[in-house]
Amino acid sequence: MNAKNSTETLRVQASEMIRAFNEQFQQAIDAMQAATERLQRERAQPKAPRRAAPNSPAPVAAMLHGYARELAAKVNAIAALLSPDERERLRAVAPGFVRGVLANDPDVVRLVQVVLTGSPGAAAFCITYYLPIIEQKFAS
Repeated sequence: MNAKNSTETLRVQASEMIRAFNEQFQQAIDAMQAATERLQRERAQPKAPRRAAPNSPAPVAAMLHGYARELAAKVNAIAALLSPDERERLRAVAPGFVRGVLANDPDVVRLVQVVLTGSPGAAAFCITYYLPIIEQKFAS
């Protein structure tokens, strides 16, 4: 009877293992079916229209085009008020002035503010008055 009980016990254990395996297998199948159904529902839903990409801002160069034209007009108006000698003296210090602009020199920033914010007459007067200092500071 021992062998019979032993065989019966093994048969019960095997049967329980198969039942547990079948349950786990069925749970996996159910999960896959649920995921498939969810995916099908998502695909069936109408999609929101795609928004167009925002327009890029205009390049700085394009925005400065009008400004550069106005600046050139103002510089020409100032130059017309200076003597030929003063214009030549300013041309001589231009490379040093440009270096000051590129280095963001505080004196250059102040000078540019004064020249660009005032009238051409006031700017020409400032340049004439400070020309010796400008030459000294920006001589190459």
